[in-house]
This record gives sequence, C-alpha cells and structure tokens, in this order.
Amino acid sequence: MLSLVFDSLQACADCARSHEAELFVVAEMSHPGAELFMAPLSKDLAALAIEVDATGVVAPATKPDKIKLIRSIIGGKTIISPGVGAQGGSPSAALEAGADYLIVGRSIIEAENPVISAEKLLSEID
Repeated sequence: MLSLVFDSLQACADCARSHEAELFVVAEMSHPGAELFMAPLSKDLAALAIEVDATGVVAPATKPDKIKLIRSIIGGKTIISPGVGAQGGSPSAALEAGADYLIVGRSIIEAENPVISAEKLLSEID
C-alpha cells in the first residue's frame, strides 16, 4: 500500500515543483477519526514526505508526542499543527514539541470575542 501512496505523493510533489508551490504531507490529523487510518501510518507518511522532498508535514497540536516523533523523522522540515484551541491542543505544548506553525482558525473565528481569544492564545505562547 505504501508504494501506491508514494506514487501519488511523488506525483503531487512533481506537480507542486512545476508550479513553484510548496507541498505539505498530512502525516496525522487532529480529529478522533484519524486514529483509525492515519495514526498507524504517521511515521511512514513522515518518511515519505522526506523521500519526495516535501516542504513539510501536518502533525496535530492535540498530540505533542506525535509532533516530537515526526520531528525526529523529518529533521528541519516544517511542521504545521492544527487543533489548537477548538480541539484542545495547547499552543505552547505544540511549539515545545517541535511545531513551527499553529493552525488556530476556529478558536478565533468561532469565539464570542475573537480579539480576546487571539490574545489568550498569544499569552499562552509567551
């Protein structure tokens, strides 16, 4: 199965390069359903991201231990982490584990007061 994933991922990488775009491989997701299909493959997907020379990977802020594991596989490649706030991920824990960027959309957009929500997230990071 991983050879099929590699072929598809390589095609995506080639296409991204031909358009001077960046490619981020989803190594694992933050929603509970991902446990069934992504968690068992997250290490392999991170390794495939290196093999196709992707810009980086997506690793869930809700699982700092997975961020650390994926960081150990991908080295200096970029990690973007969804799940901060709305899904319970801690911004400081995700960054300490090795995330480079946080995805915080819903925790701000759906907040009663988006400014206060954004300030709260920033204060957690500081």
